Amino acid sequence: TQINGMTTALVTATAVSTVSGAVSDLTTLAGVEGDSGNAVDLAAGVAITVTDTGSVAATDIATINGLTTGLVTATNIGTVTGTSSALNTLAGNEGTTGNAVDLKADVLVTVSDGTTTAAELNTINGMTT
Repeated sequence: TQINGMTTALVTATAVSTVSGAVSDLTTLAGVEGDSGNAVDLAAGVAITVTDTGSVAATDIATINGLTTGLVTATNIGTVTGTSSALNTLAGNEGTTGNAVDLKADVLVTVSDGTTTAAELNTINGMTT
């Protein structure tokens, strides 16, 4: 995104096969990704690696996952937080290949809702060992 800040023209990065970075940088990139104007054009299936090791919001991971049809590797993340709805969406996108988010097997999960359903909690529990 620093290169994008140096120009008002399109930054073509379609030859880049892997992008890695902190959640804050990747969500900023998501905000400027595009194929015309003052944007960064990424390949549709670019692989993304999240380098954060602490707590990350499920909604931020969803934003990052929206950048690609490729794999988002987020195995360094220690804790995922969010509403039961956001966590259920993430659970539905969890996987190790293709258009998925790869979380570590023992990722900690914090649900922020005051009320949820047993079904949602069972789905969320399936994300972690």
